[in-house]
Amino acid sequence: MRYEQCFEISNLLVLVLRTTFFLASYFVPGTSTSTNFGTSFEALDLNNH
Repeated sequence: MRYEQCFEISNLLVLVLRTTFFLASYFVPGTSTSTNFGTSFEALDLNNH
């Protein structure tokens, strides 16, 4: 039960971070760092599932 809670919290954290970087890349176009973070978080999300 504790492991599931930790997993849900980590998934929520990844979702929040991805949303933040997506909004950052949307408001600041042409930034390679936000794009790199977005792709890395997508890869991280794929590894989780």
